[in-house]
Amino acid sequence: RITGTAGLGSLLAHAAVSGPAGNGSWMVSGRMSDLGLYDERAAGDGVDGVAFHDLFAALRQPLPGGARLEASLLEAGNDYGADLGRTGRATMASRHGGARLRLEAPLDARTLLRLQLSGGDLSVGSSVTGGMSFAQDQAKQDLGVSVLRLLGPTHRLNGGVGLERTQGGMQGTVSDGYGLVASALDYDAARIGAFVEDTWQPGEAVSLRYGMRVDRSSWSGERSVSPRASLEIRPRDGLTLRGAAGRFVQFPRQEQIFLAAGEPLRRQAADHLIAGIEKSWGAGLRLVVEAYRKDMKD
Repeated sequence: RITGTAGLGSLLAHAAVSGPAGNGSWMVSGRMSDLGLYDERAAGDGVDGVAFHDLFAALRQPLPGGARLEASLLEAGNDYGADLGRTGRATMASRHGGARLRLEAPLDARTLLRLQLSGGDLSVGSSVTGGMSFAQDQAKQDLGVSVLRLLGPTHRLNGGVGLERTQGGMQGTVSDGYGLVASALDYDAARIGAFVEDTWQPGEAVSLRYGMRVDRSSWSGERSVSPRASLEIRPRDGLTLRGAAGRFVQFPRQEQIFLAAGEPLRRQAADHLIAGIEKSWGAGLRLVVEAYRKDMKD
C-alpha cells in the first residue's frame, strides 16, 4: 500500500511517499530548509540567508529472468548571502539536477551484467566583494558496463569499461598570489577507463584480490595505469590479518583548471599501503587496528 511521512520544524520541512509498482516499488521525497530564524543569532547581523532544498524520486523494478532495474531523479539547490560591512557582500547559489538508470541482468548461472547510465547539469555562482568570483555551468554524462563471472569455485572475475564526458564553462576572477586576475575556461573533456579484477579464494582462510585499472583523459592526453591488490588471512577463528596496496589517480577537474588560471595541471597519483589486524570475541566485542600510508606524486 501507499505510505507516507511528513514533518515540519524550525530547521527543516520534509515529506516522503512510497508505494508498490507491480512487483517493485517507487518513492518520492523532498526537503526544504531556511535558517532565517537562526541566522542572526548564530552569525550576527551579517548573514541574511542560508537555505537549501532537494527533491528525490526512485523506481525499483524486478524484471524477468532475475534482472533488476533501478531509476532515480534528483534536483537540489542552495543559497547563501552575507553582508561583510562597508558595502561588502558575499553570495553563493547552486542548482543541480540529474538522473541515473541502473540495470543488473544475469546472462547465465555464472555471469552477471551491470549497466549504469547517468547524466546531470550543475550551475554555480559565487562572489565576494573585492575577492574572487566565478560562474560555472557543467553538464556531465557517465556510462559504465561491467561483467561479473564466476570461474569455478575459487575465482570470481570482474571487469568493465566506463566513459565519462564533462562539458561546460567557468568565468570569473582568481588569485595569482599577488592580486586578482581574470580567468575563463571552456571545458570539454572525456575520460575512458577499463578495469579487471580477480578474487581468488584457494581456501576458507585465505582470500586474495588483485587487478588493474587503466584510464585516459582527452583534456590532457595523459594515461594512467593503476595496479591494486589485497590479501586477507584468517589463521584461526576470531582473528583476521589484512594487507592492501594500490595506486589511485585523479585527473584535473574543471574547477581546478579554472583556479590554475592558465598554469598547466597534470594528473595526480597516490600510492596507498594498508596493514591491519582484527580480533573478535564471542561476547560481541571486536578490535580493529590498522596502519596506513599514502604517498602523493606528480
